[in-house]
Amino acid sequence: MGASVIAIDSAIGDVPLGALDTLAISASALGNGGPGFGITGPFASFAPLGDVSKLTMIVLMWLGRLEIIPVVVLVTRHYWRL
Repeated sequence: MGASVIAIDSAIGDVPLGALDTLAISASALGNGGPGFGITGPFASFAPLGDVSKLTMIVLMWLGRLEIIPVVVLVTRHYWRL
């Protein structure tokens, strides 16, 4: 989901990203693991990406930091029933 949002935003913003680049960006954000490939590699930055891509990476970093299962449990309706 995150990779597709980043791919669509980069296509709209005319940023040259391939499929592997978008997957690497979303995986590095989700795993809090550092740089991606290509224009977001170790000697580059995430500056060319658009605002929607950066917000998507923020959400992915949040999910990766808190772990996915607890976040899913917190947003389910069954958890909040008394």
